[in-house]
Amino acid sequence: MFSVDNFYDFVDSHYGIKKSKNVLWAFSTHGSKNIIDLNPTHIDNQLFNDQIGYFATLGCMVLHDQEPFSITSLDTYKGFLQKNKKLVAELFNPKELLNLNLFTCSWPIWCHSEQNSPDVQELEETGIIGCHYFWHGFVARDWFRHWKHHADINAQHPWTKRFLMYCRAVDGDREYRKSVIESLASIRDQIQYNWDGNNLVSPDFSAKIVPEDSCTTAIQIVLETIFNNEKIYITEKIFKPIVMRQPFVLFAAPGALKYLRSYGFQTFDSIWDESYDDELDHGIRSEKI
Repeated sequence: MFSVDNFYDFVDSHYGIKKSKNVLWAFSTHGSKNIIDLNPTHIDNQLFNDQIGYFATLGCMVLHDQEPFSITSLDTYKGFLQKNKKLVAELFNPKELLNLNLFTCSWPIWCHSEQNSPDVQELEETGIIGCHYFWHGFVARDWFRHWKHHADINAQHPWTKRFLMYCRAVDGDREYRKSVIESLASIRDQIQYNWDGNNLVSPDFSAKIVPEDSCTTAIQIVLETIFNNEKIYITEKIFKPIVMRQPFVLFAAPGALKYLRSYGFQTFDSIWDESYDDELDHGIRSEKI
């Protein structure tokens, strides 16, 4: 069973220094968005004492999978460089630093969890090798496995609110949620929600289940991390209604439902119109949902 803590150990055991001579870099703080928090998953004295002879034979894998990547974050590689004191930052542009700062003579393999991503595409145009996998799909198995046999989730209950909608953050990529909340004002009495500031919501809440919510609500409205973008980036948020056995409508990038179905999940086009998933205009897609 994969977990947040052992997934990178698993990858390192198959594709790291001992097997494929790749230095694996991951965020030392789970969920960090700061490039300078990237650190090698395998610490070895030889790795840092014989840089010229040893690194010349190594490749590099960057595991940038927990958060969506932004090409503008490459500017922070100057900070990464200064932290490691390897080269003079002013000699290189940010894209060159991406390769040089990771101590490898070959272009890195960039492991990510997003599709239709202009940011990843721009990386690949520099020579970096992209590798996509559904990180949140792997670790959600561990987050939610405990709830499989919970009585409240498996039983049918008379719901008191028609909809359930979690909303912890409304900044950055998530700012679109403000307009969603405003657009639902007329049916607010039909929604169980947590966005009024009265409930303290922890940063890891999206990876937790509240059984009482599955008992008192019927349909979950899922507000994914990214909506006003062509980039498909699906997180653990979509697995909460699946675990809670609730049908859902999904605020996400176009094609997100199709992406989910490609992994074998069923959605709800037999119950209501899911053509919103094909709508490229973000405003129109929001209205359709």
